[in-house]
Amino acid sequence: MPVSLIIGEKSLNLRTYDCPECGLSIDRDLNVSINLKKRVLIGEVSYGEYI
Repeated sequence: MPVSLIIGEKSLNLRTYDCPECGLSIDRDLNVSINLKKRVLIGEVSYGEYI
């Protein structure tokens, strides 16, 4: 389940994501690029869907 569904949508001015469960702090742009790459590599989405 996407984290946004668990803890709600975040304002775009918040530039880092801080995981309440594990304490990870990561730039949101970097995080979404990592997640998108994983989804493309497993064939869940196609590269062209986001361009």
